Formats: sequence, C-alpha cells, structure tokens
Amino acid sequence: MVAFAPPLAACFVRQTAVLKRNERLRGKGQLQKRKEEPEVYISVRRYSQVRSVSEVCRKIEESFVPLLRRTPGFIAYYAVDGGGGTMATVSIFSTEAMALESNDKAATWLQANAAELQPEPPQIVAGKVKVAASA
Repeated sequence: MVAFAPPLAACFVRQTAVLKRNERLRGKGQLQKRKEEPEVYISVRRYSQVRSVSEVCRKIEESFVPLLRRTPGFIAYYAVDGGGGTMATVSIFSTEAMALESNDKAATWLQANAAELQPEPPQIVAGKVKVAASA
C-alpha cells in the first residue's frame, strides 16, 4: 500500500469525532456552543484487471503523488493493493471541487503514464465525509 497522509488528516478525523460528541452533549443541554465542523471530501477509485499493481503504485509514487501535493486543498492519498489484479485509490481534499477534479487528474495521468497496465476505467465513489472515527 502506498500512503501519503500528513498529520493534518488525522487532526481532521479526530476533530470530527470530538465535534460529533459535542453535538450529543449539546442536545442534552450540556454544551452551549458548537464549533465549526471541518469539511472533508473523498474520492475512491476502484480499479480491476490491473496487470501489475506494484508497477502502477511505483509510478503513482514517482509522478502522481507530487502532482496531488501541489493541488490546493490536498489532505491525503492512499493506494491499496486489493489482490487479484484489483486496487483502489483514495484521495482526500478539503473541498468538493478538488476531490472531483482529482478524478480527472487521475484519468489523465493514468492514460499518459500507465494505460498499458490498466485497461479498464475505474468505478468511482466521491462525496463529503458524513461519519469519521479514529482510535
């Protein structure tokens, strides 16, 4: 698995969990003010029939991750080897527009850098994080 998650991503997850707890307390009259909840948007792309997941991940690390890091609102990126020629990528951003734009960037990058390794377009799920939890 390739993972690029700066400490800020963990902070968003923890802060979201604290804010959810605070909402429950406020409902019981134990908390007066609610802090602004940070918005986090995620795009998950699932790929099948990948000819070499390790080679795609190597290329992602070399050239796609640097592209994402220069994108405003970037929080984290993960590439997961699902076994059997499947993989998934997760892009996390602070804005919905950037999360959706990451799908276009991924498609363009894939066509230019790894098309021979990935013949099928991905299944994509993207949207605002509604529930977050961490240890």
